[in-house]
Amino acid sequence: MRNLSTCEQANATYLSEQDIEFAFLLPTATGLHKSIMDAVSPLRDYLFQKQVHDYAEQAQGQDHKLCLDAVVVGESGVHRSMASLYRPTTKKGDPRIWFRGLKSYVAPDDMLAVVANGNTLHALNL
Repeated sequence: MRNLSTCEQANATYLSEQDIEFAFLLPTATGLHKSIMDAVSPLRDYLFQKQVHDYAEQAQGQDHKLCLDAVVVGESGVHRSMASLYRPTTKKGDPRIWFRGLKSYVAPDDMLAVVANGNTLHALNL
């Protein structure tokens, strides 16, 4: 993970001060272009801890994809979305996540804070 900008650090600190737990997610240019991101270990741990999803128990393939309601919060406002959590059949089935419409609301290397509120995921552009 890269270092946070001053603004990102201030926003992350604010969330922490409000006792809002979150995990970081960094969409790269490649990830946004391909509409796919690695569900990195801290994010997987967070989702498991929040009892949202356990990638370790998820079978590979589209038939086992979990779709959750989601919200993407960016400079242009709040947007309803859908989050896909899955393990592809290729390679070792590395855990993946995607928020529908994400590339319309964030730029490559914008740092996101993912917040679970029940079974709804919020992707906050820090």
